[in-house]
Amino acid sequence: MPLNEQLQARYLQLVEQAFLSGNAVERESALNAVAQLGRSLLPTQVTPVDIVSLHQTALERIAQQQPDWHISEIAGHILVPLLELTSAHSMAYQEMVQAKHDATLAAHREQASRLEALGVLAAGMAHDFNTLLGSISGYAELSHGEMPHGGAGHEYLHQIEVACQRAQSLIRRMLDFAGQRSGPPSRQLLALQVGEALELLHPKLGSRFRLQWSNLMPDAQVIAEEGQIQQIVLNLCINALDAMPHGGLLQVRLQPAAQLAHIPAGHESHAALVVADSGCGMPPEVQARVFEPFFTTKAPQGSGLGLSVVYGIVRRLGGEIILHSQSSGPQTGTTFTVFLPTEAHQTEGG
Repeated sequence: MPLNEQLQARYLQLVEQAFLSGNAVERESALNAVAQLGRSLLPTQVTPVDIVSLHQTALERIAQQQPDWHISEIAGHILVPLLELTSAHSMAYQEMVQAKHDATLAAHREQASRLEALGVLAAGMAHDFNTLLGSISGYAELSHGEMPHGGAGHEYLHQIEVACQRAQSLIRRMLDFAGQRSGPPSRQLLALQVGEALELLHPKLGSRFRLQWSNLMPDAQVIAEEGQIQQIVLNLCINALDAMPHGGLLQVRLQPAAQLAHIPAGHESHAALVVADSGCGMPPEVQARVFEPFFTTKAPQGSGLGLSVVYGIVRRLGGEIILHSQSSGPQTGTTFTVFLPTEAHQTEGG
C-alpha cells in the first residue's frame, strides 16, 4: 500500500531537517522522529518498495533545493534517515511476529493444561461409571433366570444390556482420551495403518465424496498400540465427512514434516499426517474447544469424544496435532496436521 500524502510530507520534512540542519540536537531529534515514523508504518502494510520510492522522492526534492551538491553526495548524507526508517520498521515487524508467536504458545499451553485437567476428570468419571454399569449389567444378566420364559421382561433386560454396552464403549473412549487404557506398544508401519483405516472408511464415501490419498513416507514406522493410528485416521476423516454434508474433497497425506511451511518446534524430523476437507470450516470459538471431551456441534448424534480421543492418543505418542480452519470466504475447509515421531526418533528420545 503506497504511503499516503500526509506520511510522505512528514518523511520529506524530517529528511530535510536532518540533512539541512546545522544543529546536532535538532538533527538527532529529526532522526528519532524518522524512527518513530518507521514503527508507525507497520499497520499501513507499506512495502520496502514503497519506502525506497519515498526516499527517492526525498533525494530528488533535496537535489532541487541544493543545485550545487552532487547527487551522490546528497544520497550519502540522507542515507542515515533511510536506515533509521527501515530498521525501525523492521524491528516493529519482528516484535509483532514475536508477540503473535508468544500468544500462540501461551494459548497452546493453556489448552494443553485444560485438556490434561479434563483428562483426569474424565478418567475418574469413567472408572466410577464403569463400576455402576458393571453392577447394572450383572444384575440384568442374573434377572434373565428369574423371568418366566416367553415374557416381555427378557426383551426389556436385553435392551438394558445393549444400553450398558453402548455406555461402556463411551467409557473406553473416555479412558483413551485420559491415556489410561494401555496395551503393549509395537512397531507399526504408518502408511499401512493409514491405508487400512481408509479402506474401512470407503463404505461411507459413496458418490458424494472424493478421496485423495498421497503417501510420501512408505517406510515410516511409529511405536504405537494396536489400532491407535487407525483410530486417529478414522476419527479425523469421519469428522471431515460430517463437515461436508453435500459432498466434497477429502485429502489424506503422509509426508515428512520438514516439507511443511509451519512446523511446531521439536517436530521437524517427524512424520506428518494431514487430513483436509473442503467443508464448512469452523469459527474461532469452535476451534478453541474442538479437542475438549463432550464438546460437539453435532448434538444429539455426536458424543463429543472423537477429536478429544485423537488429541489424547497423539500426545501419548509424543506427537502434536495442529488445526487450521476457515469458515468464511472462497476457500472454506479444515485441515488437521498430526505430527508423529518415527520409530527411530522415538528410540533416540526414549
